[in-house]
Amino acid sequence: NKKVVILGILAVCLSISIGIGFSYAVWTQTEKQSTTNLVQTGCFEISLTNEENVIDLSNQYPISDEKGKTKIPYSFTVTNTCSIYASYAVNLEKLAGSNLDNQYIKVMLNNKLPHLYNYYSIAPKEDNSSVESRTLTTDGLEANKSRTYTLRIWIDESGTNETVGGKTFNSKIVISAVATYQSGAEYIASLLESNQSTIKNDDPDENVRYIGATPNNYVTFNNEPWRIIGVFDTFECEDDATTSNYQSQCPVKKLLKIIKNESLGEYYWDYNTDGSYENNWVEATLKNTLNDLYYNSTLGPSGKQSYDFTTNGLKEEAQDMIANTMWNLGGTIVTSNLTVTSYISERGSTVFSESPTKWIGKVGLMYLSDYGFATGGGTTYDRTFCLAKDLYSWNIGYYKTECAKNDWLWDSSQTQWTLTPYSNDSIRAFSIGGSGMGNANNVNILHGVRPVVYLKSDVKIIHDKDHNGSENKPYELSI
Repeated sequence: NKKVVILGILAVCLSISIGIGFSYAVWTQTEKQSTTNLVQTGCFEISLTNEENVIDLSNQYPISDEKGKTKIPYSFTVTNTCSIYASYAVNLEKLAGSNLDNQYIKVMLNNKLPHLYNYYSIAPKEDNSSVESRTLTTDGLEANKSRTYTLRIWIDESGTNETVGGKTFNSKIVISAVATYQSGAEYIASLLESNQSTIKNDDPDENVRYIGATPNNYVTFNNEPWRIIGVFDTFECEDDATTSNYQSQCPVKKLLKIIKNESLGEYYWDYNTDGSYENNWVEATLKNTLNDLYYNSTLGPSGKQSYDFTTNGLKEEAQDMIANTMWNLGGTIVTSNLTVTSYISERGSTVFSESPTKWIGKVGLMYLSDYGFATGGGTTYDRTFCLAKDLYSWNIGYYKTECAKNDWLWDSSQTQWTLTPYSNDSIRAFSIGGSGMGNANNVNILHGVRPVVYLKSDVKIIHDKDHNGSENKPYELSI
């Protein structure tokens, strides 16, 4: 039930070009009773557009990301001719004979943020002659649906004559597809085309998000109401994964990200028994509270507070659905916290002192950018207007009435903690005020906490006339 289609990419002496390979197969299942039943479907078919626009870096030199983004892309279209849903991965395989180091090759799929080749998670090699394979993205398509991709590759500006001169990067694209039942993440992502008023994918990585004041994004989780933030390309990690080995133990998957509808209560972001506090999430008392006491439905001390989660903690069924994932811990500053700026900063390496920029865990908080991207905008000033104004000003005039009040993550009754640290000092993290403002506060202050988790990639959503995502008919989850 597996289908592999290979598109070759070949480069010699900094020359990269795409060749085309194509294969076709069908899935066949035969069950023998008194008569023979034949169940047969079509498979993935790869068609190509702009085939003449091959990637050719002959006699090129290292360039900036801004210049790399302007290069003419190579395009290809994936079409699912199956009668059932199918998932697939777009992998880039590095071939034998390559001697250009991964850290000098920049890859940009569609209009997502460009990354160095070694940023992407390691994938199984389809070709035994390959040196390694890495997954650029995973996706899925319903029957008879298509999706087009654009690929740009360039030499990173950090390269020098000594490091990239006369080097070769030989590679090929492999698209591997399997028929599968639709996961919850795949179902929500499939709603994008028909729900443009409440679902968007306009952040830099095209993650699918619910927007507006009252979207139908309710889901029953832990026997209580939670809400779906969206579907995100996320590192889903093995239980023993660490930030040092995440590339081999954390494949990128599309995961549902959900948030508790009601606040768990007021907590310190960090406040230790000796009176110290800092915005390092890996060592934060709130991180320990959520991932030890709340996750395990137990009681005990955490910093300057003690908690009892024996009745309102995460139950075993909920625990089984939560993915162990990589969380970004990059910081931002108050004076330039546009939503898109915050999103990029959260995935960057700018933090105060030597605080970590990544953490692997199960229970976190929303990001400052999650709040910004959740707005639907108003009738006088739309979503584009809101996203162009820094979150620090969302408590003023039209920014509050049009942006904050049309944002389902806003709660006028409380200030809510986010995961985003302030990068200019060691004691502040960002919160979302009841006034609508996104601001940085000292982490030893009590604010509302709404736990956030990513669900495992195989968690499914029950959706029918009785489970449509509305508040009265929330989606149900199953493993």
